[in-house]
Amino acid sequence: LEERCPYLSKFNSCSADVYLFGEFLNPKAHYVKIARFLPKIETIRRHSLTARRLFIRGSNGKIYPYLMVNTSSHVKLARSEERFLQLLRMLNKSLVQRKESCKRNLQWSVPKVVAMSPGSRLIEDNTSNISVLEIYRWYCKNRSPEMEVDAPIAYYYEQLGRM
Repeated sequence: LEERCPYLSKFNSCSADVYLFGEFLNPKAHYVKIARFLPKIETIRRHSLTARRLFIRGSNGKIYPYLMVNTSSHVKLARSEERFLQLLRMLNKSLVQRKESCKRNLQWSVPKVVAMSPGSRLIEDNTSNISVLEIYRWYCKNRSPEMEVDAPIAYYYEQLGRM
């Protein structure tokens, strides 16, 4: 981080009072401010995208990972994805109002997405969440090594070809 962006590496809470990205999407009593940007940046592949993960220390002492995603080729897809995330936030509000879903604490995990420019976004990255695809790949690798990840899709197309 020090080589790529010296301003961010020198940033601290004394420089300016900046709230964490996307904090105002969920109304609450106390909003977290950025204390500093940590020097560690990772390049990861997640959700069919390659992104850079940067870490931010909040004013409450917690570390918040964010993904910096370039979406220059997928601008329309990114906008429709943001609308879908907005729909999930609205569904969470209705799940809280229903007795059975509230009792089971059911809700969608909705990351905060902040558009930095038309071609890039910051996405809140919760490292404890994994996708169903990641679970399936783990199952194919560890539980059933002879099964390929794409085997169900190949079987589906085989059955379509027989019709």
